[in-house]
Amino acid sequence: MEALADRALQWLSTHSGWLLILDNVNDPADIAAVLARSGAGRVVITSRLSSGWAPGTSVVRLDVLQADESRRLLTGLMTANGPRDIDGAAELCAVLGHLPLAIEQAGAYLAQSPLTTPRVYLRLLTDYPGDMYGQAAVVADRERTIARIWRVTLNRITETHPAAADLLRALAWYGPDAIPLALCQQPVSPPVLDAALGVLNAYSMIHSDSATATVSVHRLVQGLARTPDSSDPHRSLEAIEHACQCAALTLRDALPDREDLATWPTWRTLLPHIEAFAAHIEGDTTTTAAILNTTALFLDSQGMSSRAIAHHRRVLAHREQELGPEHLDTLVSRSNLATTCRRAGALALRPQDLDLDPVQSVILLREKGGTQLWQPISPTLMQALCRHTEQRGALASGPLLRARNGNPITRRRYNHLFERLGKHLPWVLTHGISIHWLRHTATTWVERHYGTAVAREFARHSQTGGGVTGIYTTATISEVATAVAHLTGEPHPLATEVSDHRGPSRSPAQRD
Repeated sequence: MEALADRALQWLSTHSGWLLILDNVNDPADIAAVLARSGAGRVVITSRLSSGWAPGTSVVRLDVLQADESRRLLTGLMTANGPRDIDGAAELCAVLGHLPLAIEQAGAYLAQSPLTTPRVYLRLLTDYPGDMYGQAAVVADRERTIARIWRVTLNRITETHPAAADLLRALAWYGPDAIPLALCQQPVSPPVLDAALGVLNAYSMIHSDSATATVSVHRLVQGLARTPDSSDPHRSLEAIEHACQCAALTLRDALPDREDLATWPTWRTLLPHIEAFAAHIEGDTTTTAAILNTTALFLDSQGMSSRAIAHHRRVLAHREQELGPEHLDTLVSRSNLATTCRRAGALALRPQDLDLDPVQSVILLREKGGTQLWQPISPTLMQALCRHTEQRGALASGPLLRARNGNPITRRRYNHLFERLGKHLPWVLTHGISIHWLRHTATTWVERHYGTAVAREFARHSQTGGGVTGIYTTATISEVATAVAHLTGEPHPLATEVSDHRGPSRSPAQRD
């Protein structure tokens, strides 16, 4: 064999006009002798290595396919033996990241399995990612599956840079695109970390963008790195769980001060990776709850109430389970959720949400998260809202609360309402009066005089953490209206009585 190889090299060195293809080269040193005697022909080298080649070598990066190209490749392989159900082909290509090898692997598998449609393959890929990444068609080369190529590449990388594999597993928990360097951290020295980034880029496991100081990881590489496989030393359960913990700590430490306007661009670069991390993990920890809580507060400050509420609910559920319903952190989470929901409901209030008969003094609150309810309010407040609607020219389906120029008020303006009131009423600032203070004080008063059930309906607290009694004890709209009448000191048309359930007592509105 060596004699034949030597004769081939001699022929190459004495002839011209030939083309030699060297496939899947992992180390330039392996082909150095061939290139030294290549003569006047052309050599095409395929490799996952993007750097380290001899001077004069032209490196051509082969990117992923365009969406229409990957779909044609997949459907062409599927329908080679006749028409097939190709519904879901575009979605499958998108999930596979339009990677040629992945599309080819899926297409060959579907071609040999006539009863498996692209949508079925998608479901299998979601439910059994480890199996599907390593699955090849009967006639296909099992050494060229996504899982096998991943393992061969990681074997090569970890021989000299074990920290690179740790970093890649951690990056798998973030979004695939534009990962900032602040998230590319590992408990190693800066030189080792820099070398790890370099070797991952060299082997095309990540793509570095010097203009934005970010890296990207193909979504299939991420999927593999998050999927345990006992037969793959780079994907053991312990290694993946450790990577998830490292990713969580790195993300938590990277979160900037949410109240500093200068950090808002940083927040915007981190948000896609926070959302991806939250979607990937199964079950929250103290660290992930802290990440989601801080993120929810930032999202709420930016007017993104729906996303903020989703995170607040998740944090509250975790803290109720782990810390108990009366723990201070749990109470803070419940307050954060209630405040965000109520603010969102106020800003979403529309003229058409006022009762068609203003005399009834009830409004429809449309709170983010899907909650809708008719809420009794004082006749004075109802009159003020109707007058505000008329004076500010609010359309029936548009936001009700508006500034003097007719534009809807923003969340920021709503939050600073009491700061503006304090300029005219000094006692507001002196006593720290705020929307949250009023809500807490009023709810506490209602609970003291009318019980937990009425207070829950008045404040729209969730039923979580209330035990069996909290679940089965509810209040009617008339009972809430009675509490509102007693609290405000003016009659309400839906109130059944205006007396204290626990003895006579003046309401805050009636006190000096």
